[in-house]
Amino acid sequence: MDRSAEFRRWKAQGLSKADLSRKGSVDEDVVDLVQLLNTQEQFFTTSSCAGRILLLDGAVRSTHGLEVPLSHKGKLMVTEEYIDFLLNIANQKLEENKKRIGRFYNCLQRALERETVTNLHPKIKEKNKPSSSPKKERNTANAQGKCSPEENEKEIEKEGYEELGISGTIFPEDY
Repeated sequence: MDRSAEFRRWKAQGLSKADLSRKGSVDEDVVDLVQLLNTQEQFFTTSSCAGRILLLDGAVRSTHGLEVPLSHKGKLMVTEEYIDFLLNIANQKLEENKKRIGRFYNCLQRALERETVTNLHPKIKEKNKPSSSPKKERNTANAQGKCSPEENEKEIEKEGYEELGISGTIFPEDY
């Protein structure tokens, strides 16, 4: 069996399985992204969690979570005020994650549209192929939105999260 047929079979098999997540459905923040990926012939995802999908994008560029020990041997080691502080930061990071998902979705959509146009018009493909350079690719991406890694990193730095110097993960009670 050729690789593309094998992938199509794997994709069909994966997408036909029941959603085994606790929630039982795709997170609202990533429904459009999951649908976009799954309508593409060459991609699919069975992820239903906004955080896990973001890991595909975020793992390469940065870590964006909180991992903070709050208790030890059943004893709370921090003040309620500090917990409120951490919750505020976690909520800020959640909002930034939503923005990142939106940027990733827009960039993916543009890339897939360009690929479709290029595949439909072989002359365009040949014309663009030899003259392409990293600088031209960056300029094209910048003209179409923040789809280059450098621009996304600048956007993240503008938000000011890196200056907090805190790294941690806060899990919901029912995790």
